[in-house]
Amino acid sequence: MVRWWAITRVELVRLFRDRGNIFFVLIFPLLLVVLIGASFGSGGAGARTGVVGDPAVARGGPVEVSYVGRQDGNAASLQAVVQDVIGDRSAIADAASAAADATGRPLEETSEVAGTLAGQLPGIDVTATELAVEGGLEQEFAGLGQFDLGASSQLFLFTFLTALAGGAALIQTRQYGVARRMLSTSTPPGVVLPGMAAGRIGVAVFQAAYIVIVTSLVFGVNWGDPLATTVVVLLFCLVAGGAGMLVGATLRNDSQA
Repeated sequence: MVRWWAITRVELVRLFRDRGNIFFVLIFPLLLVVLIGASFGSGGAGARTGVVGDPAVARGGPVEVSYVGRQDGNAASLQAVVQDVIGDRSAIADAASAAADATGRPLEETSEVAGTLAGQLPGIDVTATELAVEGGLEQEFAGLGQFDLGASSQLFLFTFLTALAGGAALIQTRQYGVARRMLSTSTPPGVVLPGMAAGRIGVAVFQAAYIVIVTSLVFGVNWGDPLATTVVVLLFCLVAGGAGMLVGATLRNDSQA
């Protein structure tokens, strides 16, 4: 047990002996969480729209309204809201224009009357029934914080990448003859191989635990049920560690890894 843990500890130490890993393991994942959260996270805030210019619908005639938005789902939803508002205003303008043509009254006067009547006329009651919402994506992602989605995606991305890159250390162990020297001692292969595998898994667990703890403390990310999160993350770390072992066992040099 002591030898097995010693091999695992050496693999973890080697991870941070490379100065570049300090950036890619500790800093870079958090930077991406911040960038994704700032760009796409809702943070529970309502979306806002701005109007540039003042379309003169009261003068009659066609008016072109350009809509500019980001290429995402929020922009498409806001476009539907803007179109609905424009439709309401254009309906009043069409009614005023028709009244002006029929009565010969000035368009400004009929526009004022149409706007007043539009506010006084009773609306239409619409009853909406939601179907098949149980288990839908809207419920699954409801209540997400600004950085929650970005943190979860970076957790799995960097856990897997770090474990795969750790396969290079296994290749170096084979190239430098470290594995042969360990096997030349009284340490049996049944200890050396699990120790190396635990090193790959330990690197993945460290990366995952670091992202979970730091994002929850710094960004307030809600990872849900602690037990369920731990089980899912550990299972994924086993997969990532196995992939790192596969890379280290099949590739010839660390540059390929």
